Amino acid sequence: MWMSTLRRAVAAATLVTYGTACHSWRPLAPAPELVIAEQQFDRVRVTTRQGERFELAEPTVRADSLFGLREAVGVRSMRRFLAGVALADVARIETLHSDAGRTVLAVVLVSGGLFALGMIGCAASDKCLPFTKSGN
Repeated sequence: MWMSTLRRAVAAATLVTYGTACHSWRPLAPAPELVIAEQQFDRVRVTTRQGERFELAEPTVRADSLFGLREAVGVRSMRRFLAGVALADVARIETLHSDAGRTVLAVVLVSGGLFALGMIGCAASDKCLPFTKSGN
């Protein structure tokens, strides 16, 4: 029974490792509007001069404004709507990057911890040992 629990723990740890610690937001500098106009990003995180922070999917620059799809979480469904902000009101624009070093470190630490837990479980039970004693 504890083997199925261990399998679930491994699956959960894998999802957490791949989904969280392996990405970070990095600011675009020095002229983010030029970078966005030249490169295509899936999404950016915008911080306004008033302190509001939100994400825009498929961002584009038109004239003096930054436009993109913004998610609005409703009571029954999640919807996207076109949103824009004047570049003069933008304090910071960040892009999401994967971090290979953090990914490898997280995988090694989680795997090592799960291996240690598995070895402790095996030491407490004779059922998971690879070779059992026979009555020969």
